[in-house]
Amino acid sequence: MKKKIVFSVMGIIIVSSILLTIVSKNTKKTFMQDGVMFAVTLDGVSRDSFPSGNNYYVDINCENARGRWMRMPSTDGGSDDAYRLVIDDVTSNASCNVDFKTNPSTIKDTITGLITSGNIYEHKDGSNNTDWVLEFLPNVSYGDYRSSTKLAKADYENLTMYYTDGSSTSSTYYQAVPTYSGSTAYTNENTPFTYSDSDNTWTLNPDTENRYNHFYFSPKEEGYYQLCYSLGMGAATNILRVYKNTTLQTIKTSATNTGTSLQASTNLVQGEYCTELGNLSTSDYIHISQRAMSPYATLNFSLQKATEGTVNPGYRYEGKKPDNYIWYNNEMWRIIGVVPTCVEYSTETDKCTQTKNLVKIIRAESIGGLRWNTSYSNYVWGGTYSLYQVLNNYYLTKENATGKSICTGTVAADCDYRVKGIGSDSYYGNMIENVYWNTGVGLQSETASVTYGKEVQTQNVNGKIGIMNASDYGYATTTHSNVLSSYDSYAITNWLYGQGYEWTITQHSSGNTAAIVVDANGAMNSYGMTGQGATVRPVLYLKDSVYVVSGDGTESTPYQVAYGS
Repeated sequence: MKKKIVFSVMGIIIVSSILLTIVSKNTKKTFMQDGVMFAVTLDGVSRDSFPSGNNYYVDINCENARGRWMRMPSTDGGSDDAYRLVIDDVTSNASCNVDFKTNPSTIKDTITGLITSGNIYEHKDGSNNTDWVLEFLPNVSYGDYRSSTKLAKADYENLTMYYTDGSSTSSTYYQAVPTYSGSTAYTNENTPFTYSDSDNTWTLNPDTENRYNHFYFSPKEEGYYQLCYSLGMGAATNILRVYKNTTLQTIKTSATNTGTSLQASTNLVQGEYCTELGNLSTSDYIHISQRAMSPYATLNFSLQKATEGTVNPGYRYEGKKPDNYIWYNNEMWRIIGVVPTCVEYSTETDKCTQTKNLVKIIRAESIGGLRWNTSYSNYVWGGTYSLYQVLNNYYLTKENATGKSICTGTVAADCDYRVKGIGSDSYYGNMIENVYWNTGVGLQSETASVTYGKEVQTQNVNGKIGIMNASDYGYATTTHSNVLSSYDSYAITNWLYGQGYEWTITQHSSGNTAAIVVDANGAMNSYGMTGQGATVRPVLYLKDSVYVVSGDGTESTPYQVAYGS
């Protein structure tokens, strides 16, 4: 006959410490309690009783029973939730070795300590194939466009400017390397562009309509570049296209819209817009092509070089089924990794001023489908109408958000978080670090590392609860060299896959009104923020002082964690 025994803690749990009652491995001193034979050690020394005190790690090994150290409700209906020794699946002749260890490791040190050599830890399945990986990833370089500088004329290599007859509407004129179909090409002595030394800007001379203006160049130095431009009013047939080598770039037409070509019209929102060209080598070339059907269609542009920065993605769990389970808020969560995280930010410089390596975790199951945002007039994470508000002001605080705008609609989830929320000042709520989230925009047509380099460039939203980044999903498979939109081919080996359409915190750089989602097949795509609700899984960062009291991270024995100051 199997039975379950719960041994109460010999003391009280407080915020800064936990009073534990545990048992350890010993073959010399033994004692019987509730029909189970126990052998207990404290730091390897045999004992004939359970020790009392705080800050222990508990390792339990049983025969004819299962032993776990878990945070459990009060045994008498009171409010003294505590960590307790749980012995279940008990049969005859049950015995348990219980080892108490003082000075337990933090959850961060426990994870990073798994790395054995070469900055990688691999788990092999029965066929000796890699089933999952914990990897310390290499640094990512990125261009910081907040401090970019305009190039001087001498920095444009292989510069060629010309125009061709624009009477034809053939698409050949818009190709990366246009064919002229018999039209005359004019070179620099008849150039359609002039350069201003005062502001390092090129300007189209709009003296002739009905022609195609072309501008070719390569950068003189390798680096991260963006092309910034403004297009004057004109006929709707004035079209601007930008190529990076043979690839047509996505460029912005207004503050809220983008496309692969820019057309002027009487309702075009005027202003200077920029398109990131990424890391260019001296062998790359840029081609600017404009079809100017009006002599009033002005074009101004400049090439700007960004300041290069580097950032490390940290330790990441990757693969099909990593042992990254953690028991948090009395439910199962998963560990994304140990990730460099912004904890202090300067509004003066618009940059992070202090970073910590923190454990980032995600709820194993969704809390339902919600919209990312409910208003295009406030389309940023942290805005008045964003999902941020529900997660930080209702889910975290265990309040009812039913009826709030973000929780309305035919597919809205149950937004009553009075039971399933965390609680700001609860035992688990006190484990959460308040951070500045990576909210830079990205594209699904880029790799995880490129996306991560863009996400870290915006860190001005402070809060405790968020959702995963697009790069988190990208790093969760062992294949990182592919673009995110192709991840349907690798979804089966990505442990974050399987929740259907799921939001990320990463906005889509094509228009600000969309965010990047994981689709039902595991690929990443853009999705309108105010559309039907996609899956939401809360994400948070644990404080440095959170430590492991038991467990090994497996699904059957997840990490049990405690909080100490």
